[in-house]
Amino acid sequence: MYCPSPASLLSQKIVTALQSNQEPATEHEAKLLDLLRTADVQLQSQKSLTLDMQVVSVLQNIYVQRVYQQLQGWEEKQNKLRRRKLMTDGLPRLLTGDVFFTQVTEFEDSQRQKQMEKEVRKQEREQYIKEMEEWKQEENAWKVWVAA
Repeated sequence: MYCPSPASLLSQKIVTALQSNQEPATEHEAKLLDLLRTADVQLQSQKSLTLDMQVVSVLQNIYVQRVYQQLQGWEEKQNKLRRRKLMTDGLPRLLTGDVFFTQVTEFEDSQRQKQMEKEVRKQEREQYIKEMEEWKQEENAWKVWVAA
């Protein structure tokens, strides 16, 4: 996990010298202060770029995690769709074997479960349609009552 930490390469004396409005005593000191200011601007620019890169990295990480989860869900869905057939590899099976028998029972159970879920969704959809029709009738009656 990313832990931000301040990156300051300038000592406190240098920062104080840059922030002071005191005139330099010599020409050499003026050149040095000018160079310090230039270095400070470059450092601030580098800090800004570093922060931007960190932000991009965090956002890319979030995006990759979401896409990975979507891909995982899609692959699981594809695996479920492929499991509709019991003998997909074309190899012979011992139809009375324990492994194949458990696969058949699991397959039948999952098919029954899917059918039950489908019927429940159908009933819920029909109930929703009935309730919406009742609501529309009540709304129309209310509009007539308000208009009168």
